[in-house]
Amino acid sequence: MSEACKAVDHYWFEVLQRPLMRVPKAAPNQGSRRISERGGMRLIESRDGEFVSGRFPVELWEITREEWRRLR
Repeated sequence: MSEACKAVDHYWFEVLQRPLMRVPKAAPNQGSRRISERGGMRLIESRDGEFVSGRFPVELWEITREEWRRLR
């Protein structure tokens, strides 16, 4: 999954030239959280959200293109 995320990040920031990436995640998904942390993203919001399997806390993570480039 980490390799796939790296490819998506590169496409998002370098090909599409997007200035910001925001990613919502189900808070109980610790594996997804660790990928965001390792990728340099920061948690900016927590709230409740509806999922197929029920209501869970949602976290919103973000990173800017400049931050991503510094970490590469």
